[in-house]
Amino acid sequence: MSSRNSIRSSSSSSPETWTEAKTVLTPLEEVRQYFSKLSDTEVLRHVLGFPSDGAPELAKHAIINAIDIEAYCFDQSKLTEVGLAVLTAPELAGIAAANPGPHAKNVLKQIYNYHYRLRENAHLVNNASFLKGNPEKNHFGETRFLSAIQMNNALKNAFCWPVDENKPELGFCPVVILGHAVRGDFNMLRNGIGFDAEEYDTVVRTIDTQQIADENCVASEALVKSGNRIGLARLASYYNSALRDQHNASNDIAYTMITAVLMGLGREIYGGHIPQARGKKTMQEVVNGLEIWSKSKSPSSFGVKKFCTRCDGNGHL
Repeated sequence: MSSRNSIRSSSSSSPETWTEAKTVLTPLEEVRQYFSKLSDTEVLRHVLGFPSDGAPELAKHAIINAIDIEAYCFDQSKLTEVGLAVLTAPELAGIAAANPGPHAKNVLKQIYNYHYRLRENAHLVNNASFLKGNPEKNHFGETRFLSAIQMNNALKNAFCWPVDENKPELGFCPVVILGHAVRGDFNMLRNGIGFDAEEYDTVVRTIDTQQIADENCVASEALVKSGNRIGLARLASYYNSALRDQHNASNDIAYTMITAVLMGLGREIYGGHIPQARGKKTMQEVVNGLEIWSKSKSPSSFGVKKFCTRCDGNGHL
């Protein structure tokens, strides 16, 4: 009748009386358990500033790490690019509810964008008939060239974000991973540079824009009936924007984060209806402005800005 989670009650007069030991969860485990009961959209909305009732205190510090990976199409073990886009709940507090701006512009301006190219494989550019890479055409944030060790350190830094740098005893922020068909990206990270995002205790949930699109009925009825899920370019088009220079990891993950925010705040910015222009700005104009804004918002201290893929030298292209 007893189990390993049971203990004998010290106050009981009967040896047959048992009480269940209460499992004590760490703050990160509390957030993980809380998020496990929510849909992808609800988790997203929590970070955007619309938490559900009963959220643990640490959930106020949740961050979204959106990740996209590019690898050499003729050898998928050779990772070439990592795109990282980050949103933090503390920096978003009150913005989405009070003044999201046209097409959530004020929310989208809080995104940090990073484009990392792996130095060892920077000379490998996809140029097949079925896949054209665009590593030189990054529109968001700053491109940096990193070694495999530097790439691991940069990603570790993103997954170990202190709640308060001046109070290390508070630990790290809960991390929600966002991607578009993200499982394949996890595999490429593991195989390419030995980085396993899912092994970090800070990771409390993984969400996907394809699932969020399904939950918000963004995909067309015909697409749903076909058994397929919406692609990133079509998702961007749904929100009246063009995914330019696709298969650049930074561009792809920027649009992954942008469309996720638009889906998560659909009722606030579009009244739950099909997206339309708001005020004098189109969605494409908002994106164009974000590209410029991101260059100054997202400096990175990892790697180098200039790297020659022909001679492996720093300081020039």
